[in-house]
Amino acid sequence: MTDKMVIEAQPEANAAPEVLSGVAQVKATLKSMGFVDDTLIDVVIAKHGEDIDSCASELATASEWASLLDDLAEMGFEDRKRNTTLMLKNGGNIKRTVRDLIEA
Repeated sequence: MTDKMVIEAQPEANAAPEVLSGVAQVKATLKSMGFVDDTLIDVVIAKHGEDIDSCASELATASEWASLLDDLAEMGFEDRKRNTTLMLKNGGNIKRTVRDLIEA
């Protein structure tokens, strides 16, 4: 009975691993790098397409904006995801981000 349990616990030899391509591959790669915010990942992919290096670079930069996002919240702009999305759109420029928030 032990032999049967071991055999059943092994993956099927004929099962092919899932192969991702395009945007799905970029998302998976970015997540494997430690970027887990789906909203931000979607924003950078929309901006840079399948260029993983550009996406990762922009996400790394966005991770340094915590104090700027706190400043926006203190100004009354409390939607952190929207604020981060606009910061990405504006290349981290808080003045342009505030302008976009006011105009919305």
